[in-house]
This record gives sequence, structure tokens and C-alpha cells, in this order.
Amino acid sequence: MSMSQRYLGPYELRQRLSSTHQYESWKAWDRQQQREVEITILHLQEVNASGFMSRFFYETKNLTILNHPSIAKIYEVQVFPSTDLAEQTDGFGAGNACIVREYIDGMSLADYIDATSRGGDFPALADIYHILAPICSALDYAHQHGIIHSRLKPTHILFTRPEGKMQLRERQN
Repeated sequence: MSMSQRYLGPYELRQRLSSTHQYESWKAWDRQQQREVEITILHLQEVNASGFMSRFFYETKNLTILNHPSIAKIYEVQVFPSTDLAEQTDGFGAGNACIVREYIDGMSLADYIDATSRGGDFPALADIYHILAPICSALDYAHQHGIIHSRLKPTHILFTRPEGKMQLRERQN
């Protein structure tokens, strides 16, 4: 495997989006489904709080059932045992968990607020409605399915490109 190519199972990791000591987010290519995805790899050795794994699986499994146009789709949740994945990936990802989700190319609401408020050019009321209506619809849909987004903030709301559609998601930034 070359240093420029990294694989995690069927996924070719193409661009690191963000990283901390607890996780890494990557833009990747799903070689089986032929689509771009975003993979968040949780470093389990760094996230060893009591009950974390059971809570993680419960919450992410519930998220995979959501099907709403303003909620980024979660395709898969996996844990890679240290021994199973090490040979396939040169050890990368081994002993970690990952969430594979729809890749959204777009700007966060936080970036939009920063860009528009910097010059004193605040959005019109119609634009604010265009932003909030789909997000309120997504939150209502999630609540109807017993799911509460407990960390909603402007960095978790993205404008898709080129459509300019709003999507709610959990992006680690």
C-alpha cells in the first residue's frame, strides 16, 4: 500500500477532513457502492468511558433508520477488532469504531453566519426561513422517532452544493 492511499475495508480514504486525539473524519470512496462517503473513525483507546460502546451502538443504530431529506444518511456503523483489520489496512483503523455516512459537500451554517455578519450583510427574513424550515422539519422527524439531537449547533447544519439545500448532521469540526 502506498503512503498516498489508505483503505478501511471497502473504503478508500482520500482526504482527511478533521482530526483530534479521539477521532478522525475522512472523505472516502466506497468502492462497492461507487459513491463518496464521510467516515468518522473513533479511536476507542482514547474513548474508554464506562458504557461508551453500548451507548454508541444504541444511538448510531437508531440513526441508521432515519430517512429524511434534511438529515444526512448514516450508511454503516462498524467496530474493527485489532486482529481482524490489521492485515487489510496495515493496521490503520484496527481496534477502532467508525461511522460511514453520506458525504455532504457544503458550507456549515456557522461559516454562513460568519460570512454574512462580517460585512453587516445579515440575511433577509425569507433566507432565515429557508434555512430553518428544513432543519425544524428534520428535528421534528427525528423526535417522532425518539431521537434527540443533543448537540445542535451551527456547525452541524450544512448547505449542500450545488443545490443549496439544508442538511442536519453531526460533523466533527
